[in-house]
Amino acid sequence: MKAVFQALYTKFAADTNFKNAVNSQFYPSFADQERATFPYAVYWLITDSSDWTFTEDIEVLTVQISIFDDENSPNRVLTAFEYLKTLFDDAILSVTGYSFVRMHRHDMNMIRDEVMGTWHVSVDYEIEIRK
Repeated sequence: MKAVFQALYTKFAADTNFKNAVNSQFYPSFADQERATFPYAVYWLITDSSDWTFTEDIEVLTVQISIFDDENSPNRVLTAFEYLKTLFDDAILSVTGYSFVRMHRHDMNMIRDEVMGTWHVSVDYEIEIRK
């Protein structure tokens, strides 16, 4: 959903803490491995469910935001996670063409990829919008 991605990026661009924590790197869907430097963040659409009432069309999206880092310690990726929560937990987004209802975090996972030597924190947000 293009309008939601634009709203997420606009919110990110207006911030300083999370933006600095991921070196201003917030990529839609994937990070170019030749350009991206650690730490960085990626966001993508996991699900998009639609529903309707007699007066409204409803979209409920699950968007995952992932933070990647290559330090041995998880401290930097966890600091970035704290800034991510401050920025996006129960945030209000301006989604063009829609009435925004809510953005709620419902899942967080953290893994260490020993082969790649990286930390990966993934955070799922449910976003509801109506038209």
